[in-house]
Amino acid sequence: MRLVMFDIDGTLTDTMKVDALCFVRAFAEVCGFGDIDTDWSRYKHATDAGIFYEIFEARVGRLPTADDISRFHQHFMTLLVEASKERPFAAMPGAAQLLSLLAARGVYKVSLATGCWSDSARLKMTSAGMCYDAYPSASCDDALERDLILKLSMQKATSHFGGPFVSAVYVGDGVWDARACRKVGIHSSASAQAAARRNWLRKVPSLSSAIFPIAIYSSTVWIELPKRDNVTPLKRGRRASGVKLSV
Repeated sequence: MRLVMFDIDGTLTDTMKVDALCFVRAFAEVCGFGDIDTDWSRYKHATDAGIFYEIFEARVGRLPTADDISRFHQHFMTLLVEASKERPFAAMPGAAQLLSLLAARGVYKVSLATGCWSDSARLKMTSAGMCYDAYPSASCDDALERDLILKLSMQKATSHFGGPFVSAVYVGDGVWDARACRKVGIHSSASAQAAARRNWLRKVPSLSSAIFPIAIYSSTVWIELPKRDNVTPLKRGRRASGVKLSV
């Protein structure tokens, strides 16, 4: 078996913008904090809980209490639910089809590893027509650090599917994902390019494969899923590199 782990915001759901808006608004309305830097790559831990801890400590001079975290978390979720009711969240083009395709192929198993709180991730996937609870998952409820979230997702997938896995690949949308993969030492690590939030994921006409453009750092590559059972290196140009998953 081979494991394919997915991030959620910007990878499976087109929710990066609404998530940031609700996050910043919750800081203002619960904590009274303004001028929040939304370049998440600048934070030590680019996860909901990690960012909240870091900003709160920098502004207040102490770590947040459980009550501080709960009040912020609950208000953030209220804002996110309201946003989903105003306009249901969209899936990234082709994301649901790729999950279905992987599920139909016995050699590949899927798990989720997200920097969101789990209730946020569940809401986003449900609103976008996917099921968070259909897959083994780890979130920032489990750990502040993305690399630990990845490890926990792998452990849960191993237990759920009766592993071990002969290989693992992570598909995400930020430099923080690539950094986490490097820490974990995932040989076939991959991170989805942020610019791919348009229409990069699509079913091909033959219906025998799906193409999901991803990027390692700044180079565009593809995960391809044709018919045979093997894994080979895949390169696109001098700097691009990635993995080709064949089923």
